[in-house]
Amino acid sequence: MQVIAVGLFGVVASQITATYQHNRTEFAKRQERQQEAWRRDVENRRDERRRQDDLLAGVLNETLTAYHLVKRSRRLLRAETYDGVTWLITSDVYDRYLLEVNDRQLEFEQLTRRVPFIKYSQLRESDGASLDDVTRAHGDGRLELCFKQIESYFRRAVGVHAKLNARSSPM
Repeated sequence: MQVIAVGLFGVVASQITATYQHNRTEFAKRQERQQEAWRRDVENRRDERRRQDDLLAGVLNETLTAYHLVKRSRRLLRAETYDGVTWLITSDVYDRYLLEVNDRQLEFEQLTRRVPFIKYSQLRESDGASLDDVTRAHGDGRLELCFKQIESYFRRAVGVHAKLNARSSPM
């Protein structure tokens, strides 16, 4: 009888140990799957952030480049047409610089189309102010609206140039 009791106790203890080991193994596998899912999620977020950072950096670099080219054109136009006292703008000079302005207008049109793909949450300042804080303080400062205003200004300048050329050209 003792042998049967010891054998039965051994079988029960073995079953309990096997169940415990099985549960521990399943728990460890579940933990591993959760950690792997978490790692993938973190990596996906990191990749998305990198893509957004690259897009934002590209837009800002193109904006600065376009701005500096407009500034350069304006300075060259002034240097060629203003002698410190009077302005003398010839149609050749005006045409040449308006072609450059037209090129910049096209660049800002392209920037305007790309801006909606940028997540503005990236535009945080070091003091914790967000773009929303800036827009409340300075009117609507969204990049897209700013680019549209710049592009509209260029469109008007090119439109004036086209009207002047239409009037001055012989029929």
